[in-house]
Amino acid sequence: MTTISIRELKAEATRILRHIEQTGEEVVITRRGTPCGRLIPIRQGSKPKKSLRSIRDSLSKLPDAEYQDFLDIKGIWEPREPPHDE
Repeated sequence: MTTISIRELKAEATRILRHIEQTGEEVVITRRGTPCGRLIPIRQGSKPKKSLRSIRDSLSKLPDAEYQDFLDIKGIWEPREPPHDE
């Protein structure tokens, strides 16, 4: 893992981004010697998240699948936000 300062990032952004693309290495950015951020490569070929509808349709084709199975997956897929206090 490489560490660079904000000043170096500003001066060498193109070179640093090429390095990340070529090596897949994470780069930590520091401000006055303290880590404040990081640059990570985007994984090429990663599959987009399936839609909830496609998961429901897939479950409906399974002989032992029940509606509760879908609700369980939906709860993981789309967690509820806690109610806001007014």
